[in-house]
Amino acid sequence: CSLNSTVCQTRTTWKNEQMKYDNDTLYYEE
Repeated sequence: CSLNSTVCQTRTTWKNEQMKYDNDTLYYEE
């Protein structure tokens, strides 16, 4: 995940417009 992320999770967890892909991880940015 990026250092800018608040929450990091694996790719198969969340799918949302507020989430972005970073390699094989999803990270949520406020």
